[in-house]
Amino acid sequence: MYKRIKELREDRDLTQSQIAKYLNMSQTGYSKYETGENDIPTKILIELANFYNTSVDYLLNLTNETTPYKRDKKKRIRKLTILISNPFNYLQNLCFPIVTVKGLDQIHLFVAVLGLK
Repeated sequence: MYKRIKELREDRDLTQSQIAKYLNMSQTGYSKYETGENDIPTKILIELANFYNTSVDYLLNLTNETTPYKRDKKKRIRKLTILISNPFNYLQNLCFPIVTVKGLDQIHLFVAVLGLK
């Protein structure tokens, strides 16, 4: 697994610091995932699979198929239904778990621009 995440990063000419920034963590913390010094939490595996457009199974060396699995349409429809019915709360809770006053203003602006409110 550790070799795969390193290869994926290097194939895209990315640094550990860039991936760490994407994951909102330190470069040192991320490097420990690549060396196998620390186990990778499930949440991070999912984020990496999404970032590299592959599956967690590929990252874990359970398959050599790099194509990600198809997403559950029912789950996506459910999320879209929630978004349409209450976009402000959906965005606030999903995208901005820690929101400042400025962040709230940005969410309101985003929702207004999309014409969802």
